[in-house]
Amino acid sequence: MLKNYIKSVLRNIFKNKILSFIKIIGLSVGLACGIFVIIFVKDEVCYDRFNVKLDHIYRVTTNYWNVKSNNMQLEGFTSTPVGVEFKKEVPEVEGFTRLINGGGNIRKGNTDIEENWLYVDNDFLKIFSFPTLYGNPLVALNNPSSIVLTDGEAIKYFGNANAIGQELQVNLSGNIKILQLQRLLSRRLKTPPFNLIFYSPFLFS
Repeated sequence: MLKNYIKSVLRNIFKNKILSFIKIIGLSVGLACGIFVIIFVKDEVCYDRFNVKLDHIYRVTTNYWNVKSNNMQLEGFTSTPVGVEFKKEVPEVEGFTRLINGGGNIRKGNTDIEENWLYVDNDFLKIFSFPTLYGNPLVALNNPSSIVLTDGEAIKYFGNANAIGQELQVNLSGNIKILQLQRLLSRRLKTPPFNLIFYSPFLFS
């Protein structure tokens, strides 16, 4: 019986080739679009889901009136004192961290390598649950001269993933600064299922 159904379908397809072609293409495009939408939505809703304290983490943004475009705009940043004042004035705020993009040259032997990094407050690793390979995340950024990096970057600069206590020479706008390595973040953060709104292999305190 199934064989007869298949023969009937094939007979109809060859009998109405143009109409069958249009139907098959339409069905294929519809299925492809549906699959794409499912993948896209799944990817969008899983950002930062690795955080243990996800339900307690909030991002403070800024609404301002743009005079040129004459409308309200939303920006994903605030002024520097906001976190400090929130912690001081709002009892429910347990901690805060500010993120600032930075970059410069890091010395490897006799070579300067241009890198990008994030400047963060010392609560950063208490708020975000990044996997730990070595070191204590609760105190890793307490020292103003601390630096945290992935195991991949540690191997790149020191030849060893466990390089805690080693020092990096960083050129910040012509000023040479020695930073001591305190903790490593896992390179696994760059692979699924870790979708991150922000990420840097280097964290500076």
